[in-house]
Amino acid sequence: MTVIEEMRVHPSNKIDRRALRQGIAATTCADLALGWYSWLTVQPGISLLGPMVLDTVTMGLALVTWYYVLKKFGGWRYHVTLWLALITLCAAPLIWTYFGVLQISIGWDSAATRTAQELISSDSTTCHVANVGSVGLLRAPYEVCAVNYPGYGYEVNFSTMDKGRGYAFIQGRADVSWFPNQCARHLHGNWWAFNVSVNATTGSCPTGFPENPSG
Repeated sequence: MTVIEEMRVHPSNKIDRRALRQGIAATTCADLALGWYSWLTVQPGISLLGPMVLDTVTMGLALVTWYYVLKKFGGWRYHVTLWLALITLCAAPLIWTYFGVLQISIGWDSAATRTAQELISSDSTTCHVANVGSVGLLRAPYEVCAVNYPGYGYEVNFSTMDKGRGYAFIQGRADVSWFPNQCARHLHGNWWAFNVSVNATTGSCPTGFPENPSG
């Protein structure tokens, strides 16, 4: 049953289509604004708590508002498809912040992947500082370090100048922990985001970057 068909289920639950379109447009604009804010503020290794709380509060209020609007027109049971669509729309910023921003930021950066692969193929184990440009959401200056772990694999870190946080391109065994007892998160493929500047064993890992097991 489509959204429009649901509006016709009962004469008492007819929704003004113009008002419906305006409401959905306003919710979509809020989605886009929150998504852009996350893109500007999220950084590898920095807690995602702030933008996630903003997403939850903003879209939670939007969902509550929609609930009471639909209640005037027979309740959500008369508008199941619309209600599910609104829940999805309101959940989108939170999903984007946690599962989208970091993953897409590095996924779009083909130059970073190419740099890591070139360092690995040349068996380089050096560090150098990049004073211009960016890697994903990590802006210059940043440090690029390549490390070879014989028998395990290769790790190329793109990190802040203090080496505390950043992205890591890992090509090696999948049965070992590359960040033992440290705060890190697998993004996709060979890419990770990490924060090794905090003591993970005390439970102080930033939101979104859990402690990894040892071994």
